[in-house]
Amino acid sequence: MTRSGHNDDNAGHETIWQVYIIECRDGSLYTGITSDLARRLLQHNAGRAARYTRGRGPVILRHREGYVTRAQALKREWAIKRLTRTQKQALLHSTADRSPGAGIAELKERRGRKKKRRRLERKTAPRAANSRRHGGGPGTGPLA
Repeated sequence: MTRSGHNDDNAGHETIWQVYIIECRDGSLYTGITSDLARRLLQHNAGRAARYTRGRGPVILRHREGYVTRAQALKREWAIKRLTRTQKQALLHSTADRSPGAGIAELKERRGRKKKRRRLERKTAPRAANSRRHGGGPGTGPLA
């Protein structure tokens, strides 16, 4: 266990962040994110998770989506929270046939392509910056 209280058993492995929608006993829907969905559902059902779900348990998992980064998951959570109840129900019905975790491999592949593109951009960027730093740039050529 690290000083921050997080377990490093998965050091070197990518954490898969889950955006989830649960249905409370009163029929209301709650959206959240976590890196350990099973633990989070136990917390919701024990009344130790979000204030909203306390007293509304037991909760039932209705939808989940996997993301490679926390930032991606937070953006998706925010987008879902802005939906109307009708739109959320349509989302739940449209993904009812999808297997849990579908699309995670595609997200990992996309992230890998993005990293590779950034590395290539970084390799070419210093040369352009150096030429500007040493007198190259607009208005400095022979026609200026």
